[in-house]
Amino acid sequence: MTGPRRSQAVAALVLATAVAIGGAGCGLHAGTPKDGPREAATASEEPAGLDARTDQVPAGTENGMPVGWPLDQPGAEAAAAGWVRSTGVVARSGPLRRRDALLTIATSAFGPTLVRDVNDQLDGLTVGTDGRGVPPEQLVWHEYPLTVTSTMASPDTVTVRVWSVVVIGVDGGSVARELWRTSTLTLVVENGDWKVADWTDERGPSPVALSDTDLASVDDVGAVAGWAAPGSGR
Repeated sequence: MTGPRRSQAVAALVLATAVAIGGAGCGLHAGTPKDGPREAATASEEPAGLDARTDQVPAGTENGMPVGWPLDQPGAEAAAAGWVRSTGVVARSGPLRRRDALLTIATSAFGPTLVRDVNDQLDGLTVGTDGRGVPPEQLVWHEYPLTVTSTMASPDTVTVRVWSVVVIGVDGGSVARELWRTSTLTLVVENGDWKVADWTDERGPSPVALSDTDLASVDDVGAVAGWAAPGSGR
């Protein structure tokens, strides 16, 4: 992929996932948070996505997504990192839960487009040379934000760039694969919280694996992915 392309939160990454998986399935079960009313968030919740550069945390979760971020530049960076971390939750959800999650983090103007494009991409996702369809619930997906930078255009508009690595695959596969990307999110203040007004991504920069690196099994990756996040206190 050359240059940035609109991901509509997860759409372009879904396409990249299909390419990265290729003909070989890979597996790592991504947890999906419970739907429901806003609840107190803790650092141990996967969608909370604590940013490596800040101590900012959301006030809670809504439809499985972290919400209620501080309305300053560090808060915008943490919000973007938290939503990047939550792409697996979105991708693995059914249509109704996915719609509610995406509308929660998007502006009122961007939300319907975001939902439509993500659904279109997930509905058309296939894997392997036989074009086998991949139901969302069979996707395995953990995304880890690594670094973040931002530019504040105004007190209520921030452009945030997040560099992350994704561990991806399909349930029942044999090996896990990785994908590196840089996401650019435009956040604006709407209804008293940061919301996504635009989201683009580009693949990379991608480090080259050591030549003697052993491929991890699904069980190996699943074991370490289940460890507590740094700073979670668990």
